[in-house]
Amino acid sequence: MSLVHIPFVGIDDFAFKKRFRYGTIFVDLITHQPIDILPTRDRIKVTEWLHSHPEIQIISRDGSPSYARAASDAIPKAIQVGDRWHILHQLFETIKKQLSLLLPAKWKTSPVGPRKNNTVTRPLSKKDRYRKANEEKRWKRIQIVQRMRAEGVSIQSIANELQIDRKTVYADLNTTSKPSHRRHSKYDKWRPRIRNLLTKRLPGRKITEICQSEGFTGSHSTLSHLISDEKRNMEKSETIVLSLRQKALLAIWEESDEKFEAALITLHPKLPQMFPELLELRAFVSGFRQLFVLKERSGLRKWLIKHRNTGFVHLQSFIRGIKSDLKATWYATILPWSNGPVEGQVNRLKMIKRMMYGRGSFEVIRNRLLFRW
Repeated sequence: MSLVHIPFVGIDDFAFKKRFRYGTIFVDLITHQPIDILPTRDRIKVTEWLHSHPEIQIISRDGSPSYARAASDAIPKAIQVGDRWHILHQLFETIKKQLSLLLPAKWKTSPVGPRKNNTVTRPLSKKDRYRKANEEKRWKRIQIVQRMRAEGVSIQSIANELQIDRKTVYADLNTTSKPSHRRHSKYDKWRPRIRNLLTKRLPGRKITEICQSEGFTGSHSTLSHLISDEKRNMEKSETIVLSLRQKALLAIWEESDEKFEAALITLHPKLPQMFPELLELRAFVSGFRQLFVLKERSGLRKWLIKHRNTGFVHLQSFIRGIKSDLKATWYATILPWSNGPVEGQVNRLKMIKRMMYGRGSFEVIRNRLLFRW
């Protein structure tokens, strides 16, 4: 392949065998075609390859310190551009870690809204009655198994007497609480929204219309069951246990600034009040992502100054990572180059490897990757 003029190059590693052996691929960011591959990602070998191509002006790479140093040693004047996807992925993982410290995995909260006095308990549906009966039946059997085992009866004897499998006996002995047969549904994500509408004292028909207009695709009976179930939960005296980490993460990452607080209220009306730090996390994420949209030359510096005193430990770690590769990150926010074409060629390389069932030598893989009709 002719290497006459390749001023814009993307670098990335790929696996010959994951966790054991890796190589390096070089891609022309103009033509999106592979230039060369190396059987290693050793810094010295990468430096030698780059040094033999002094015409390179821009190098797009991920956050690898090895590639950063190789580029600096070989072509000091070349502009190094950090890959946008890797930078934003690191931000996403940072927010996920911070949320794990901020939001409990199971948030116990009291039912929202005024409670009715002397409310009549709503009857269970036929399906729920059947489920409850099976739960009671299984729990009774578990208690019998555990009592017999405590009396010294052997596993096989218990299985024979109760006409159950030995594996079932072992499972019953390891059970410490009453089992639940309630299945999770793909429509459970609508429960926070339904609960929020119920606190506004809206009738079931109105809640049905709102949910269907917002994209609920289930049947009318499924939605009615969810509404009745949430009404029953709100009328109970015990606290409600919610798992909101994933939903809060998606709201922080995907919702617009104007709709973010409303999205939190949809999850639970008290959520913004109980966890005001979520608003700060949203401002952190939104401000950083806007850098890649606005492409202001002073944007990254202003963002770092604004958030330099953040009290969140994982956000501090992310900022330190940005500062350690500041120039590459800054160029990523103002230039259009990224490692997208490189990732595409890495996927193509994986396909070539699979086609050869891992039996091809490095030279065969290289020739097939670089070959053009």
